[in-house]
Amino acid sequence: MGQYTKFVVAVIGAVLVAVAGVLPVSGHLTQAVVLNIVIVGIGALKVFLAPNVGGPGWFSGGSIKTVLAVLTAAMVALNTFLAAGGSLGAITPAEWLQVAFAAIAALGVGAFRNAAPLPIGRATPVP
Repeated sequence: MGQYTKFVVAVIGAVLVAVAGVLPVSGHLTQAVVLNIVIVGIGALKVFLAPNVGGPGWFSGGSIKTVLAVLTAAMVALNTFLAAGGSLGAITPAEWLQVAFAAIAALGVGAFRNAAPLPIGRATPVP
């Protein structure tokens, strides 16, 4: 996977969130479930588009991708909570699974490292 490891992890998380939304535990698709699928899809795209370079301090390496993944998981949780009218008891099991999978995906994006990109014009890494 190399330099796309974090993106692949984000896509796997997005697929899990989508599958959790259509599991029979929910009975039907709610607006919150569909919006959560859209949120994690856009989140995976943001992880892909974020540069592999970092800045000073804790923003080094692929940390910006981790921050974007965590923000995506937070948006899923916030959307779920607001759609339930602010009541944790009104959240469906499918929505809880979506929140859990989004959080796990964010942890995965943070845990895995991308390989350094190859120099332009080089098809194979230098030994």
